[in-house]
Amino acid sequence: EDEVELDECTNLAIGYATFNNNSDNPYSLYIDNAFISTISANSVKDNLKIQIGSHDIKVKQQSGYLFYPTVREWETTVKLCKHYSYSFP
Repeated sequence: EDEVELDECTNLAIGYATFNNNSDNPYSLYIDNAFISTISANSVKDNLKIQIGSHDIKVKQQSGYLFYPTVREWETTVKLCKHYSYSFP
């Protein structure tokens, strides 16, 4: 971790999360049931800042499904300046 990042995460009380969408379809990202962003097909959303503490993280397939979208959910405790990685579907 470089000094700038360390200052940022300490001052903002955050950790970082990276989301790897390995699907040919876009997914919606939600943290604590709030929509955060769309993650395009076969792409990565890197170093998203998340407040420290317990969070519910969910990704939901936006399109390309027959009956029901694929949903992945994680309960996580974000710790100060730590990096987390999530891959789906």
